[in-house]
Amino acid sequence: MSDGLTVLCACGCGQETRLATQTDGRAGRVKGQPTRFLKGHSGGRVRQDFWAKVQKTGGCWLWLGSRDKNGYGQTHDDSGHPWLAHRLAYALATGRLPTSHVLHHCDVPACVRPDHLFEGTNTDNIRDCMEKGRRPQGENMWNARLTTEQVREIRRRCASGETQRRVATSYGLCQQHISDIIRRHLWKTV
Repeated sequence: MSDGLTVLCACGCGQETRLATQTDGRAGRVKGQPTRFLKGHSGGRVRQDFWAKVQKTGGCWLWLGSRDKNGYGQTHDDSGHPWLAHRLAYALATGRLPTSHVLHHCDVPACVRPDHLFEGTNTDNIRDCMEKGRRPQGENMWNARLTTEQVREIRRRCASGETQRRVATSYGLCQQHISDIIRRHLWKTV
């Protein structure tokens, strides 16, 4: 371990392994992540204590270190670059940097168990979030101007023949907003 390129395997197995330069052709840093990897089955440049900060159970492996406001684990590699713990666990397990989002099958933000993680696009992340009911909708949105009951009333009034302009005026909205509600471009879930 004296040459600075040999470290303990990051998976926690206790084996020694050597650092290797990234081989996928990308130069420099990718989204602030390190450009060097551990060779072998675990991948990733990381402090030797990464897996020591994980509580391994029969289900999720929970990150015991610091977490962000959403419950995702936070850590740094040996060179001081910040990582979300689940992204680092994914990199260690696959031997490569994630190119996009790393999502959880288990929907537990603090989980770093590699078989609970998968890579996906931004669209995949949004879809996964909505399917699991984690994205606010309707009146729970921060910018909602109407309640669910008001939306139902707007649709009822317009269906009975009242003009969209008149309904819009009564709610202090523009006619286009009412049209979007009627056509379900807004408030799709109601």
